[in-house]
Amino acid sequence: MVCSQDEKEKMELLLEMFQSFIREQSYFDVVYSEKLGYLRIVPGSETTDDQVFRISDFDNLLKMLADDMIFERMYPDFSSTPSPVDFQSVRRLCESNLHFGPDENRRCMEIIDGCIASWKQNVSFGN
Repeated sequence: MVCSQDEKEKMELLLEMFQSFIREQSYFDVVYSEKLGYLRIVPGSETTDDQVFRISDFDNLLKMLADDMIFERMYPDFSSTPSPVDFQSVRRLCESNLHFGPDENRRCMEIIDGCIASWKQNVSFGN
C-alpha cells in the first residue's frame, strides 16, 4: 500500500534532511516507486541478491535512518565485533538534521531515543 500524499511529503522532507548521510552510504539506498512507495535497497554481492524492504511510513523511515547511523558507528567497515558508540553524538546529529516544527521534532526525537535505548539494551561491548 502506498502512503498518503501528506505522509509522502513528510517522508520526502525527512529524506532531504538526511540526504548527505544517505548519499555517503554504500550499503543502502532509499528510492520511491509509484506502485510500491518508498523502498530501502541493500545491494547484494556477486553471490547474493539485493534485498528490498518496503518503508511503511514516516516513523519507520526515521527509525531506519537512526538505526543505520548507529550501525555505521558500531560496526565500522562492517567489522564483526561491535565498537563502543557515543549515542549522545548520534542523538545530537539526528536532532541537528530535523527541521520540522517543535512538536514534530519532539516526536521524532522520541522515536530516535527509542532506537538508541533498543541498541543499548541489545548490544554488548564485551564488558
